[in-house]
Amino acid sequence: MRAVGAWFVALALASLVLARKAPKGPVFADKDPDNYMQEHMAAEHHIGAFDLASFFALHDLDRNGLLERAEIEAIYGVHHSLSRKHSPNAEVHDEKADKIVREVLRRLDYNHDGMVSRAEFLHGGKKGLPQFPEFGKNALGHHYDEESEYYVHHESLYHNRPEDQTDEAYSHPEDTAHFRQHERIEREEEERERFAEGLPSIDEETRLRAEAQRQSRTYESAYERQYTPENVESAQEYDRMSKLGAAGRDLLSAQHTFKTPNGPRQVAATEDNVVLAQGNFGDANEPPVFAAGDSAARAPMDHINGETEHGRKIRLDQARREASGRPRYGQGASGMGQPRDEVDRFKAGMPYKYRVKKNGFLRDL
Repeated sequence: MRAVGAWFVALALASLVLARKAPKGPVFADKDPDNYMQEHMAAEHHIGAFDLASFFALHDLDRNGLLERAEIEAIYGVHHSLSRKHSPNAEVHDEKADKIVREVLRRLDYNHDGMVSRAEFLHGGKKGLPQFPEFGKNALGHHYDEESEYYVHHESLYHNRPEDQTDEAYSHPEDTAHFRQHERIEREEEERERFAEGLPSIDEETRLRAEAQRQSRTYESAYERQYTPENVESAQEYDRMSKLGAAGRDLLSAQHTFKTPNGPRQVAATEDNVVLAQGNFGDANEPPVFAAGDSAARAPMDHINGETEHGRKIRLDQARREASGRPRYGQGASGMGQPRDEVDRFKAGMPYKYRVKKNGFLRDL
């Protein structure tokens, strides 16, 4: 027991010595491709100036004052999809993870306890984290999902002005790869929908369509029939009415039933007896109707033609409440797919670019 106690005392003294000798926090502001910390903070976090203490705090995910194996792996994005693509198999990937953690601990774990304390990290200086060019250029250090990685590393840098958001501007290799990824996700979602509804798969429907063409027959897709303008309009109307609730639907009716001491009484809705929150029906104080058609640019981008300002607020508030009951972005059946409806835009974790309807390219995402 005395030996154990002496060991703890020695460990505590070593930590105090490191803390006293640790740098007091010089700020690193220059992007340096030869320094892992500076390159990582600039490229992955868009942080141009930082000190060692802030870097440690940012990556100490459980806030226990220690960088453990999982957090060291996270600093290097070892298990991110972009890193895994550079590993031909699981064995090679595990060896890569072991090598990275082992080298970091060799440099910074002064007391050899298998972790890096804040004092040890500060004592190691800005060159404490090694680079691993052998594992691929730009393959390490990623934290976000693929959608966010595209936004952080490309769209926010090269498509941040209106003139860079045209169809022609989205022509970089990163854009092409991103849109192909979206097409793949949408195809997978469609395949799941077809399977759930007992409809032919995409490949099977392609075969049936070609066979019908050879026989000079017209092939009608049961899946596509769901998305005719009439069916879409009907579904949207049903969705709007469902969101109103019983009280809201009753307000839209021409007849209203009131309970009175003498029994139910039917009252017709007229300009004389309908009172709105901002004035009587038909008065000049009625909530303004947003512009439609070419002049709609004067209205908020998320308006609906003919919608009042009061109605818009109610609609968005209902969407936010309904979104709180759906899985956050990246989870559930929709995963990282684009919003399927207005409610999806308000889900937790939804990227900002999807929360706001845009004019021009991607305005319907």
